[in-house]
Amino acid sequence: MSIHTVERVLYEIASSPAIAAAYKADPAKFLASYPLEAEEAQMVLGLRFRELTDRGLNHMLAMRAFSALQGRDKVSDYLRELKG
Repeated sequence: MSIHTVERVLYEIASSPAIAAAYKADPAKFLASYPLEAEEAQMVLGLRFRELTDRGLNHMLAMRAFSALQGRDKVSDYLRELKG
């Protein structure tokens, strides 16, 4: 697994409300336009940020992407997930 493409996907989601909305509208279709391995796509689809950060995803990028998709008011959920 190369975390580079996953980071690119999540950076784009975190950086643009329009891109985040496109992901939310049809996550599988959105991810199909990126050269992700099946396992990577499943982790992104499942918002499995703990697994992704364990594999090298930048923590700040993960939190920004989570906030873009779930809302800033849910960051405590993100932090709980990281603790396991």
